[in-house]
Amino acid sequence: MKVLLDLPERLGRHPELYLLDGRPAAEARIVVEQHHGEAIAARGITYVRSDGSPWRLTVANLLARRDALEMAYNPNDCIEVRWGAEPGTDEYETCRRHAPAAQHARMETYREWFRDGRRPER
Repeated sequence: MKVLLDLPERLGRHPELYLLDGRPAAEARIVVEQHHGEAIAARGITYVRSDGSPWRLTVANLLARRDALEMAYNPNDCIEVRWGAEPGTDEYETCRRHAPAAQHARMETYREWFRDGRRPER
């Protein structure tokens, strides 16, 4: 996600690293941002919820769930939580399994590693 979201800005900072088809960096950045907006709405995945029903998420949905996905890797949570579903939504209603509160609290201490894209200290 970080790579996808940072690409237009990196293109502007380092145009020499990209094939711009003769366009100025500012113009190429606009083209990339437009393509990005179209592609994230069109592309996505379908996952199988806890009750076996399919649920489709676009890349735009996933990008909007970045904060939830920082904490979504615990196999003791239902699949809906692991895909960032919000409690109270139709998507979440099939969720029946939740990680213990102590695990959730411990995971919260690791959140910044995922947000910032850095490895934990050893």
